[in-house]
Amino acid sequence: MELLIVICVIIVALMVIPKIIKSVRNSNHEKESLAVFENLKNFTASKYYLSTNSGVSVGIDCNRKLICLLDNLHRPSIFDFDQVKNCELLIDGESVFKTSAPEVIGRSIIGNVLAKEPGAIVGGTTSSMIKTEKIHSIRLKIIVSDIENPVFKVDFLKSRTDKGSFEYNKAYSNAEEWHALFLGIILQK
Repeated sequence: MELLIVICVIIVALMVIPKIIKSVRNSNHEKESLAVFENLKNFTASKYYLSTNSGVSVGIDCNRKLICLLDNLHRPSIFDFDQVKNCELLIDGESVFKTSAPEVIGRSIIGNVLAKEPGAIVGGTTSSMIKTEKIHSIRLKIIVSDIENPVFKVDFLKSRTDKGSFEYNKAYSNAEEWHALFLGIILQK
């Protein structure tokens, strides 16, 4: 009986310890990312998203019209708003919303015809939703005009999660908000 209890304790410990280590690592990653944002010269983040899974973090300086993307090693890449060329919201690798300047303009023209109102942006961000019960990732893919590093992927969810769960809804809401921010940046051109 005692042996059974010891085995159960060991199994539980082996299941819990990796999660604790991952949580501590992610917390340290967030703190280090925040420290980088707070100490950047010529960039003051008006808004930022700190990766919770040791990935890319993103910040926006609205006054200077700059974005800053921190890679997983906390190295900053700063871009003018006009260098943002495309932004795509991906769920399990499939595009849910994609925004690029020519595409938005094309859909806006269709919106003008459908709404019979000049300037209407009906359909500017139309897309089909993915129907899945389990979601593995929610990611924002940002493309900038930088020959050396044009693609950044910001993960909002990176673990198997039930669609509709609190964790999924929070991640999706954050990703959707950041996609909308980048839509605004792209439309300012």
